[in-house]
Amino acid sequence: MERLICVLICLVMAVGFAIFGLIFLKSKGKACGMIAG
Repeated sequence: MERLICVLICLVMAVGFAIFGLIFLKSKGKACGMIAG
């Protein structure tokens, strides 16, 4: 049971990190576009 909870927490963290990374890259891309433009 504890192992299952650990796996779930790891999955949630991984998904959250991936989503945060995508949002960060998109916002960074927009900022770079503004500076370049």
